[in-house]
Amino acid sequence: MTAIDALAILEQIEDAVVVIDAGGAVVFVNAAAGRLLGAPHIGRSFLDVLPTAARADFAGPLASPGAAADFQTRGFGDGVTLGVRLRPTGPHAAILLRDVSHRADADRGKDLFLGALSHELRTPLAPVLMAVSSIEGDPSLPERVRDDLAMIRRNIEFEVRLIDDLLDLNRVLHNRLPLQRENASLHRLLKSAAESSSVEARDKQIRLQFDLGATRDVVHADAARVQQVLLTLVRNAIKFSGVGGEIELCTLNPSSESIELVCRDEGIGVPADVLPKLFSAFEAGDSAASRKFGGIGLGLAVGRAVIDLHGGALTATSGGTGRGSSFVVRLPLAPVGASAAPAPKPAATAASAGTLKLLLVEDHEDTARVLRRLLSMRGYDVRLAASATAAFAAAEAEAFDLVISDIGLPDGNGYDLMRRLRAKGFDAGIAMTGYGREEDVAASRAAGFAAHVVKPVDLQQLVRTIQSVIAQRKSQPRGDLQNASA
Repeated sequence: MTAIDALAILEQIEDAVVVIDAGGAVVFVNAAAGRLLGAPHIGRSFLDVLPTAARADFAGPLASPGAAADFQTRGFGDGVTLGVRLRPTGPHAAILLRDVSHRADADRGKDLFLGALSHELRTPLAPVLMAVSSIEGDPSLPERVRDDLAMIRRNIEFEVRLIDDLLDLNRVLHNRLPLQRENASLHRLLKSAAESSSVEARDKQIRLQFDLGATRDVVHADAARVQQVLLTLVRNAIKFSGVGGEIELCTLNPSSESIELVCRDEGIGVPADVLPKLFSAFEAGDSAASRKFGGIGLGLAVGRAVIDLHGGALTATSGGTGRGSSFVVRLPLAPVGASAAPAPKPAATAASAGTLKLLLVEDHEDTARVLRRLLSMRGYDVRLAASATAAFAAAEAEAFDLVISDIGLPDGNGYDLMRRLRAKGFDAGIAMTGYGREEDVAASRAAGFAAHVVKPVDLQQLVRTIQSVIAQRKSQPRGDLQNASA
């Protein structure tokens, strides 16, 4: 096929095709692209010929010369969603734009379903996890009871991780997995992951051996997501190791610009035919090992996607069945001299909570009862409301320092409640809900909530969030939640 034949074919296809040079200038458009972008366009910056609403979607991918990208944009008009494929071709880059509006509608329906499913699954877990975590702190409990409570908590947390993995997998498939980057110590993240796995390791008498040989370990990364990847690797190593085994956790700097972390176990190993499918969602769940030990193969698939988004790599090797396995995380280092963000401060104690008055808006009776009791034990004065109407009536009757509200309420939603409260001059609110998608967090912020926490709520995290919101409010006071006639 000649170049003229290829150009003729490009002119006939319905998808828009654009070719840009190394400087981002348009050097070719087919007929479909001409209709989409208008004229003139040859020789102009591709970003300049795009609709203003679409430019932000393209700016990031185009800022990385030589990198491929797949994403979607809705910046070409209401109801129009274009799928975009960017591929480097020598000194140029080819951009294909395809109308995927119908598919996008189906995807949005699936997103709404997954969001609702997440909420329904998380909500009943919330009071159980909070109650168990509270009871575990009772020093008078016999060791056997304490172990049973720890088992209950671990299994609830496993269910929560499964829900998170399902949602993250959906985000990965649609290139919508957000990253909240900061400078973080990979050694600190690894130690936290190991500490979170200490009970499982102790139960199987497994030794975690550290060899942190990397002299530089600060990465510019989403600390929470990277730690979750490390937690998946350590817990998998424990799960697939025999009683009394050993797991090595090592780091090194293979170059001045990267760090490698190796998680090596002496466990059941990975058969040669399974290894190529290990990071494919649901594939690993069909293996004999997964049928025996549990799991559906989501954690590794999401983990590889997370590391890929950081410009790194997650790989695995194994000598075969019964010969253990090694997982290697490679990440780019933060610039020389960068320091890690400080570790989170411990949650406030009951004595430091003061006499803050909280309005808790929650229609799930068990969650409301347990959370009220636990917050009261921390020294807070808590009032309950099971609906938006009851919450606003309470706000008219007395003053509150902070509102903590569910989003799904029987007579409306927490967004509208927060807007009504803000109209009265109050802006200290925390959304507490089973909805945890990016869209849900953005909606909370838009409604005026200062923070968004996802059920089942970790009490320590909630107390830290309360203190953070109150501290921010004190530095910028805007009025109390109080009688509307005041």
